[in-house]
Amino acid sequence: MPDLVVVGGGVVGAAAAWQATRRGASVVLVDARAPGRATDAGAGIVSPETEPRDASPTHLLSAAAQSFYPELIAALEADGQTETGYARCGKLVVALDDEQAGWLSAYLEMLRDPERAAAPADPTTLHEVDPAEAQAMFPPLAPVTGAFVSEDAARVDGRLLERALLASAAARGAVIEHRQVERLADLPASDAVVVAGGAWSPALVPDLDVRPQRGQILHLAVDDPGCGRWPVLTPLTGHYLLAFADRVVIGATREDGAGFEPALTAAGQHEVLTNALSVAPGLAGAPVLEWRVGLRPVAGRGYPYLGAVPSSGHDHVFVATGHGPTGLTWGPWSGAAVADLALGASSEADRAVLARFAP
Repeated sequence: MPDLVVVGGGVVGAAAAWQATRRGASVVLVDARAPGRATDAGAGIVSPETEPRDASPTHLLSAAAQSFYPELIAALEADGQTETGYARCGKLVVALDDEQAGWLSAYLEMLRDPERAAAPADPTTLHEVDPAEAQAMFPPLAPVTGAFVSEDAARVDGRLLERALLASAAARGAVIEHRQVERLADLPASDAVVVAGGAWSPALVPDLDVRPQRGQILHLAVDDPGCGRWPVLTPLTGHYLLAFADRVVIGATREDGAGFEPALTAAGQHEVLTNALSVAPGLAGAPVLEWRVGLRPVAGRGYPYLGAVPSSGHDHVFVATGHGPTGLTWGPWSGAAVADLALGASSEADRAVLARFAP
């Protein structure tokens, strides 16, 4: 009988399995690999230091992610997993007109205030750049009226990170099964279960108010040897753009009410392309590599469900889902922290954070 069964093999479930095996636990991970998994489509901006603090407890996740990511990548590399898809590349935030330039200045001022930033950064890593510098950093960029840079921001390929986590967990003995699970009773007997099934989690834990939100994302080929060093680009309004070695990823739509249909639509493609070319017209001639569609798990209450589910009808059932569009930032810490909680191995500090996200 395994110590832990994890349902869902996206980045959250993979992190849970990985962490549990690091604790010496025996693990079975069950994943249906359903079309539309958020991890498979996610563009992967890791920039908790540019998130504002609001009335919800999500700033606690941003702070946890800020410190956890470097540890995670270092630990995976120590395990021999060097293809994690993660790179610190910086983030360029731009204004496209005079009104936005005023908003941008206020945004930067807020991020420099540790009481108002979700994950306060060293103020020296957040600084303004002039329009010419911004253009040099991201060559396809349109003329801008203002810009600032966060040097600490990073990007990650969700597919590669998941693969590295699962490979490391499997090397420590985790068993990975690709099959559909209709109910908790279909799982192997175990000491504890972590449900990390993204938007599909309520099928096993019906009390969760988690719904799919469709996101359509475009990948364009870029023939520039320096493309992989471009920063993440985020206009104050519109969609993000981020570069990898051979491509720029643009997205994404946020479509509620689309259900579990990971379909491309004319309206979604038009929205992504219109926004992208208004920010980076230099990409107009770039070949289309692919479109991806993901179903984000969005929590009705506005922030994730992390922790034990006493009303599940089964003992020792835990959940980690509802991260919405921030899954690749918050998800690795969440999965690892909930696995520790399920195994009785979590720290007092982590338990204090998780208590704010209890189902």
